[in-house]
Amino acid sequence: MRALTWQGNQRVSVEQVPDPRIERPTDAIVAITSTAICGSDLHLDDLLGPYLSPATCSVTSRWASASRSGQKWDGLAVGDGVVVPFAISCGHCSMCSRQLYAQCETTQIPEQGKGAALFGYTSLHGSVPGGQAGPLHQGRPAAVTASPVGATRTAHRRAPDPARIAGAGTGESRWRAWPGLAGLQPLTSTELPDQDPLLVAPHPDDEILGAGGLLAMLGAQVAAVTDGEASHPGSQVHRPDQLARLRRAETRAALSALGRSETTVHHLGHGDGAVDEVRLAEQLGDLLSPGRWCIATWRGDGHPDHEAAGRAAARACAATGARLIEYPIWMWHWARPGDPRVPWHQARRLVLSPSVRAAKRAAVGCFATQIHPLGPEPADAPVLPPPVLARFDRDFETYFVSDPFPRVQDLNQRVPGPGL
Repeated sequence: MRALTWQGNQRVSVEQVPDPRIERPTDAIVAITSTAICGSDLHLDDLLGPYLSPATCSVTSRWASASRSGQKWDGLAVGDGVVVPFAISCGHCSMCSRQLYAQCETTQIPEQGKGAALFGYTSLHGSVPGGQAGPLHQGRPAAVTASPVGATRTAHRRAPDPARIAGAGTGESRWRAWPGLAGLQPLTSTELPDQDPLLVAPHPDDEILGAGGLLAMLGAQVAAVTDGEASHPGSQVHRPDQLARLRRAETRAALSALGRSETTVHHLGHGDGAVDEVRLAEQLGDLLSPGRWCIATWRGDGHPDHEAAGRAAARACAATGARLIEYPIWMWHWARPGDPRVPWHQARRLVLSPSVRAAKRAAVGCFATQIHPLGPEPADAPVLPPPVLARFDRDFETYFVSDPFPRVQDLNQRVPGPGL
């Protein structure tokens, strides 16, 4: 194939270079349809020229369509539009899990003291060929460098990271012993919301576990992103469609337990494990308005659906002027007290009265498919065993607020909802 190559300071030429090929099951070949030149490309002349070899194929960012892929590129079909960014990141290391993709620990160049490897750049950044060519080789997951448009237009199923959501996790006794929780500032607002908040739940039960107390106190509309049909993928007790119906019914029962049986639930129809962030942001945007609270799972929570829902909510809030508030779920499992990966400086504490706390406990108990075994097999085990549930039986809830609220009215003084 022919490619644009760097031949020396301020000299480029189109040359014949070897065609790429599938070398590993995690590889893909994409056909370049357009590229972009930015300031980083211009730095290759003069400033970074000494770190380039002649015939290097440059250009850092490009648009392409998938041509073929290895066996482990599930969800990528021939013809899919693909955006290939500058940085090469794996998507699953500790840096990528914090959305610090340019510092990916899998592809970084430690001997050069640099962050993630870069396409079409110098030996300081891995000497990886760039995109000014016909077809281009992509690697994954050692270097996740190509993804369907918008990251989620192609709905491929994403499982939780077993390295973060596994085992018993951090025990509730450790959290309770940490003075930092008691020292969190109370959740405050300049004024009470004029309309009910929009509470975004990636799966049925997330809205109760993370924000059931707030829901009981304020009321809210619920945006049910998925029906949670993939909670027990190996179980033979219920088909996914049956489990989805059961979980919808559990949500209605939980809302009644909170004294909020009249709550509007918007079922948004995403697949469990296959949330389409672009479509979700559009759906949430249609439900939001300037100043309305959008309460969503934290973007760093550790579960792909939770993080996708948080990112979509952030995008929708930016577009509509709504106020984003995030709640953690699985963070309590993988994090530790004082964990530097958690934005504790943004954390706020919403104290729950005894009656609200009791109502939340009853609401959590409505999710029988998640807190009790479906059957005798290991695949039927509860998703929310007692150690997990203990983290949500506190007399307060924790929220992350990006822009701290002025202290005008404390939500802890709100009158509980009906019957509480």
